[in-house]
Amino acid sequence: GYEYVFSPTATAPTGNGTATTATFIFDEVYNPAVSNYLFVRSTCGEGDYSEWVSRAVLDVTSPELAANNVIVYKEGNAINITTGTTLMTGLTIYDIRGSKLYTQSNINATNTVITNLQIQQQVIILEVTTAKGTVSKRIVF
Repeated sequence: GYEYVFSPTATAPTGNGTATTATFIFDEVYNPAVSNYLFVRSTCGEGDYSEWVSRAVLDVTSPELAANNVIVYKEGNAINITTGTTLMTGLTIYDIRGSKLYTQSNINATNTVITNLQIQQQVIILEVTTAKGTVSKRIVF
């Protein structure tokens, strides 16, 4: 069997947990405003247990914006930018030398299309800003 402790702290428990033979846990009371941790250990015999192992579950910390969550592609003379479920707050486009070509703020959407960019074919760098961070992408336009 197993023992588990559902806790709002990341510190391993020092006492006993709740005994179970199930592979799932339900009906645990928790505060959704704080991170919660599930500690589990195996019962290895009478009074003998493995070490507590844990993983944060129901974590309230905001994950960083992953670069692969931002998709940028050219379609005709338009540039499409999608950030999944994360709201974009701003966008800046640079040429390869670092000169600013375009800027837009207060986007507040998960996707946007840039259609009024008048530049020659070149590599451009798009700096996408969200509440979770900033990601840079390069495309040929």
